[in-house]
Amino acid sequence: MRINFYPFPSIETANLKLRRLQLSDADDLFSLRSDPRVHEHTDTRPDSSLEETKNYIKAMNRGIDEHVWILWGIEHRATGRVIGTICIWNLKTEQESGEVGYTLHPRFQGQGLMQEALLAVMDYGFSSMGLRVLEAHTEKRNLRSRALLQRCGFAEVGQEVEQGEYKDRLFRMIVYRRCKGRE
Repeated sequence: MRINFYPFPSIETANLKLRRLQLSDADDLFSLRSDPRVHEHTDTRPDSSLEETKNYIKAMNRGIDEHVWILWGIEHRATGRVIGTICIWNLKTEQESGEVGYTLHPRFQGQGLMQEALLAVMDYGFSSMGLRVLEAHTEKRNLRSRALLQRCGFAEVGQEVEQGEYKDRLFRMIVYRRCKGRE
């Protein structure tokens, strides 16, 4: 399993460029991270300032530099704007596994863009990183995310209940798994 993200692996697809976030992406990312709809199914809060978003970018890049996770900004090739993020994190060397996470600006949802990004990241995880298993945890009521994972060949393998830290509610999470080589 390869856990070294230097040089950073940019990935290009038909409509997207997955690349390392830069501080110059802060305005685009703030538009995403400050939108309450993005946080509906997660125990996260909207960013309240551009400075908070810049700190997020710095923290994510620090994790990449320390080989803790890899996170790409999703650049929409037609507009040149960052419209989301996608990552592989929660890496477990012995199990050769990782967890995918993603978010996309609501204005760009329903166009097949996240499926395009997820398929590219899955290929990177299995081919370049040598992962055998990818997991995803999504809230039970997040029907769009669940459908996306199923379209990408993930199968439901369990459920978890998590108490929110930022939101005073229980999150009923569905655990999905995709193994290398499974179509």
